[in-house]
Amino acid sequence: MLILTTVIIAAKAPEEQSFSSECLDKCLAELSPESRTLLLDYFSEARQAKIELHRRISKGLNTTQTALRMRIMRSKQKLKICVQECMA
Repeated sequence: MLILTTVIIAAKAPEEQSFSSECLDKCLAELSPESRTLLLDYFSEARQAKIELHRRISKGLNTTQTALRMRIMRSKQKLKICVQECMA
């Protein structure tokens, strides 16, 4: 009796480049005060508190939660590009 065993070895996931807190601080400072405060507030809570916070933020800005998420996404993208350039 012949038994074949197949072993699959997954490739190690590429490590994400760690970021410098100095670059992050510098890039946060380059955002508009409104964008910086919004980003920091948006990510300040966890779980159910986060959901309620996002509702309060969107209500306070008189916008939908979808519009708020899009605004956060654009600010995060600017921040990401800035940090990557800073670390290059």
